[in-house]
Amino acid sequence: MRFPRVKANGHGFYHCVSRVVEGRFIFQISGHGSAEAERFIKLMRCLKAFSGVRVLTYVLMSNHFHLLCEVPEPKTLSEAEVLERIEAGFGPARHQAVQQEIARYRQQPDGEAQIQRLLDGFRRRMYDISVFIKELKGRFAQWYNQRHDRYGVLWAERFKSVLLEGGEALAAVAAYIELNPVRAGLCADPKDYRYCGYAEALAKDSLLARQDIRTILGQPETISWKELSREYRKHLFVKGSSTSANNRRPLTWLLLNVSFNSRMGKSLCPNACSVGFGTSPMG
Repeated sequence: MRFPRVKANGHGFYHCVSRVVEGRFIFQISGHGSAEAERFIKLMRCLKAFSGVRVLTYVLMSNHFHLLCEVPEPKTLSEAEVLERIEAGFGPARHQAVQQEIARYRQQPDGEAQIQRLLDGFRRRMYDISVFIKELKGRFAQWYNQRHDRYGVLWAERFKSVLLEGGEALAAVAAYIELNPVRAGLCADPKDYRYCGYAEALAKDSLLARQDIRTILGQPETISWKELSREYRKHLFVKGSSTSANNRRPLTWLLLNVSFNSRMGKSLCPNACSVGFGTSPMG
């Protein structure tokens, strides 16, 4: 039975997961990485810029991905703003093609109405987590199939998403995502893992990734990056190691007080009591 997706009315946080069909390993994630992994990350960034959906952190594993997303309150964009988003998401050629189409419409009696219909088609694809993930998976699958001369489905299933509250739940899921490669034995420290948000913030000095960590922890701009970095690292390592001492898995974050109950239409909240994520290397 297919359950309806639970989405917020307006602003919301989401944990999204999707796996490759038959569990195939299509992403080379060790060493220098791979063209497939780099393409996926590039597409993710382009669609972030187009859609307005923020990816607060992520991890790309050999056969699946986790994204922690924030969907802001939707806003109506002007023509210039839509065109700017189109260029950021799809490149200069697409931007130019839409501009030319708009110029042709302006020569017609009902041109303004046609222009708005054209722009509204793009606007409807923004600020929507379902559209964002669907386009990310679809565009990557199309590229992958062409590159490897294959056809058919690439992703195993409809992506899974969980609506989250902020605060402890958001920070707990972020830690779970960041520590996926540690649980899988791929690294001892997530900052050394090529394809995760934490590494972007620390090893790659990404200002956007640092701002995302600030959002995850709910810290104001007055807190310096040095303090913020120390707090986030403490969140990952100190809390993670202390809660998992009984399991002898020193870097595993146990998602205490978090519920994974999307099928019942409930959001993840700090006061929930069940643990809904496994600690498998494939998790």
